[in-house]
Amino acid sequence: MIRAVLLSLSLLASCTDVPLATQAALGEVDPLSADPAGFVLFLSLPPGIGLRESSGVMTLTAERSDTEARIDGSYRLEAIAMGPEGMLAFRVAPGDLERLRADQATAAAWETEVPELSSGALSISAAGCLTGAPVPEDARVSARLRIAEGGPTLPVLRDAPLRRLLGEEMPQDPAATCDATIH
Repeated sequence: MIRAVLLSLSLLASCTDVPLATQAALGEVDPLSADPAGFVLFLSLPPGIGLRESSGVMTLTAERSDTEARIDGSYRLEAIAMGPEGMLAFRVAPGDLERLRADQATAAAWETEVPELSSGALSISAAGCLTGAPVPEDARVSARLRIAEGGPTLPVLRDAPLRRLLGEEMPQDPAATCDATIH
């Protein structure tokens, strides 16, 4: 069944940091009927960390195993006005909303016709980078997700230690340095 909502920020991914209440709330959301115009991701990044400009993408993948039909849709995320507590805010680019809605409708039809033969996921990703400022040893990140226009924002990451999320030392590779960034 196509019911999975996954937030996978390549910089910040860690399912164990998603609060249980948020996991339960996201489990109640049908990503195939929710209006993507209401999806907003809010991020709080520590000093020294940014996001590569235009790197934010929402992806809808769906598959129907009996016909081998597949959807591999990517939809640009754009930065919008600052969110609560100075967090960065991102939404699906308006020019991509109709294509995302059409893909949602196709995947929803598959789920209605053959739920046991349909699968899929909705995910969000963005590329992190170093801004050149020092990154504090105790750097922390937070992320919130709003899934409906005017709805509540759900904590996805709450003041999570960046180093633990990365699972390794902070990258120092010059290729990880931001050329154009959002921070």
